[in-house]
Amino acid sequence: MSWFYSNIGRKRLHSPYYVKDFAVRSPRVMSIPEPDTGLLIPTAGGIAPEDTSRYNIYIGTTKIKKAPYYYNPFAPVNPMFAILGAPGYGKSEFLQNFIFRLKLRNPIDPVVIIIDPQGEYKRVLSALASRGIYGVELRIGVDTFINIFDRPEGVGYQRWVADAVVPSILEALKITPERGSRMEPVFQRIIMQVYERKGFVPADPSTWRDDPTLLDVMEHVLSEIERLTTNREKGTGDLIRSLASIRDRLGKYVYGIGTDYFARTSTINIASLLKTPVVVVNVKYLGSDEPRNLVILYIFNVLYQLMFRMLPVRNTIRLVFIVDEGWILLKKTSKGESPLEKLTRQARKFGFMVGVATQKFEDLSETIMSLVGTLFIFNPNDPKVVEYAKKAGVPEKTAKQILNLERGWCLVRTQWVSKEGMENPNTSFFVKIDSTVDRPANIQAPKTITPQEFIRIAESITITKEYASRIK
Repeated sequence: MSWFYSNIGRKRLHSPYYVKDFAVRSPRVMSIPEPDTGLLIPTAGGIAPEDTSRYNIYIGTTKIKKAPYYYNPFAPVNPMFAILGAPGYGKSEFLQNFIFRLKLRNPIDPVVIIIDPQGEYKRVLSALASRGIYGVELRIGVDTFINIFDRPEGVGYQRWVADAVVPSILEALKITPERGSRMEPVFQRIIMQVYERKGFVPADPSTWRDDPTLLDVMEHVLSEIERLTTNREKGTGDLIRSLASIRDRLGKYVYGIGTDYFARTSTINIASLLKTPVVVVNVKYLGSDEPRNLVILYIFNVLYQLMFRMLPVRNTIRLVFIVDEGWILLKKTSKGESPLEKLTRQARKFGFMVGVATQKFEDLSETIMSLVGTLFIFNPNDPKVVEYAKKAGVPEKTAKQILNLERGWCLVRTQWVSKEGMENPNTSFFVKIDSTVDRPANIQAPKTITPQEFIRIAESITITKEYASRIK
């Protein structure tokens, strides 16, 4: 059993980070206020357990009374929070400062995994490293690759393909529900045939080794198209068209030179990241939404499965999962539920805390809205936000002021844990976000080609030439 699973909830006295972290948290060296019960976090009044005050994270100063505001994941009804607003108004900066302060303040020191769409979060790693807390940046498609067929330990391959891989591909490629319902059984059957060719036997877990890659699946798709076309069997026209669509939509991420992101085995095990204080998953270099969304959905599915392999906890945060521009996790699937809905229903029980940022208020379904404990609304430059904010429990007079917010200001709507006799569990107020993380130099893409990258490109050219010759 890994260190992470066997030591949940214990102070990391033996950790290489702990001695340094303890010094960082000393009031003599911290540059952010110490938390207290505060005007807006009435833990002493019973709205949140008193022993969770150690989780208070300084956010900024309220407009009224100029009081410091601290976010406590146990004060709202749910530790999930959402951030909304147009580009340039401070969403990403807020998240970066939030992560920075969380890691400095939290004595239990949860793992933080961030999905970074624009390569902006490396500065958080630099700021934390200067305080003795060291994380990693994974540049997907550059120095880190993911095989979407890799399963968490203990998850059967048939279930993984049916519940995670195939639905994620259809969602990432933005296949319509109607078309997806036709493609899903075809794609699933093709993938199962690939597993059979590799020697997987459903009733014998000892044979479940060396999961295939998307390259293996695409090779089988090409072979099936060739076989069906050659035999000219009656009634196979629709099947050939479905396979050709899969080939065309996914081929560029397997055979494309420099875009063959899913053609090889993984270079990282997601479960192993739970031993690292902060992980930035940089998907900037994937270029377009489709491969980015597929990576996001893969990581989400792995974490979701790992969550159910942990023991329930109380008043503890084990993992903080933050997705910037995370609309793909908010979007309802063909089954009528968004990925974040099913995670958030169980998150508190297993010590998971989820944060998601998006530009559009309509990305939040009514169900998600009811599950979001705290909502941070920056100026979205969209008049529709007034009606959406009202639906979220914000008074109309307050909601109208959102459109006048300047950069760095946001409206906070939080739903306190309800208490008998409590008149108003919903609270809305304006906060000026405080910034403490130094701005870094611009992070540029690597301009030199490493020997490993040269070999990868050479392999891509060979595979792509073979692919091109087969589809002529």
